Amino acid sequence: MQYIDPLYGPVELPDYIGEFMESPLLQRLKDISQGVLPQRMVTWPLASRFEHCVGVCHLMNLALKKSNSKQYEKLLLVSALLHDAGNPALSHLCEPFLRKLTGKDGESFLEDTISKLASLHVFDSLGITSEQIVKMVTGNDKPLSVVLNGSIDVDNLDNVGRYWFVRSGGEKLFDAEFIASSFHTLRTDGLIDSEWMLKSYCIDETKKWQQARGLVYGKIYGEPDLNAAMMIYRAVYLAQELGEITEDFFHLSDTQAIEYLLTCNEWSTHLAKKTVAHDWYKMIYSVETTEPSSGLLNVAKFDASRVAVANYICEQLKVPMGMVCAYTGKGKDLRKITLPFVQPDGSITYDSSDPKPIYRFKVYIDPEYLHKAESAKLWAKYFIT
Repeated sequence: MQYIDPLYGPVELPDYIGEFMESPLLQRLKDISQGVLPQRMVTWPLASRFEHCVGVCHLMNLALKKSNSKQYEKLLLVSALLHDAGNPALSHLCEPFLRKLTGKDGESFLEDTISKLASLHVFDSLGITSEQIVKMVTGNDKPLSVVLNGSIDVDNLDNVGRYWFVRSGGEKLFDAEFIASSFHTLRTDGLIDSEWMLKSYCIDETKKWQQARGLVYGKIYGEPDLNAAMMIYRAVYLAQELGEITEDFFHLSDTQAIEYLLTCNEWSTHLAKKTVAHDWYKMIYSVETTEPSSGLLNVAKFDASRVAVANYICEQLKVPMGMVCAYTGKGKDLRKITLPFVQPDGSITYDSSDPKPIYRFKVYIDPEYLHKAESAKLWAKYFIT
């Protein structure tokens, strides 16, 4: 089958991939943003998880063409296509709440969502199982799964390239297809006996990918992207605390999830309405550093810190729980490539970079309470000093 991809143009994929693309499981991903919020809630363009999944499948197809792993072709291609099918509504933003309720994240939740695939019989006809696919997606089938879930893989090649391409209006910072085509494996008696490698001729291009990744995550962790995301994060938290979030919520599309939040408690509704209207909370305190204090290191370890910080500041300011949002975390901006590069003479080299993660701590407040901003800053500093 031929598919016209916005980033790569016309791509050729096996016909059985088309059967999965037409399934309700994949069609739902057309309304799951590659970011964490649906297009209606932001002012910048975003791709869908559907487009991303097909792009990853295409890159996997390129990786297979020059590898010694053709016997795993169907498993790898279907896993690449379905790798984000377990994403909850609002994607990574909702994963902490999904984990709290089910003990699973977006990758392992695929085990639940894949059962909804109407054409499960297709797995049998291809000689693969849903259990194998989940192991591939979660990175629990090493060394084979490293091409999909590793330090540099077809998933994050497409993710970084597509995000920037759509956001920038068509700019490409690196050649994802070129890097994917350089994946290589060794084989003995039909079995992979080493991890995936990259041909050394793509080293310069992988450096461009690393730089592009930093730019992409700089946007994601910047303003107003993070303002909007943390407002909805807070809305979901408050709804879950009041028992308004069940597992069914995570099976919704992004649009359905926002519509649901608009019917929840007063403060979740307030946050959702303001985000939809692009009336974002104002950032009143921000720390971004590669040399974090012990306090910042501590709060960055746990997603729950975002809740604890916002709750504490609200209590100290004596304002409603929906008026303050906070972000704490260790950034994904930079990533060291752990895959080896194989030289023409067969020798091996490795990425020598040593990137330091960026730790972030940010606090946002409803504009109505900006007169309390100085007090809020003092209470925020309490957590990281």
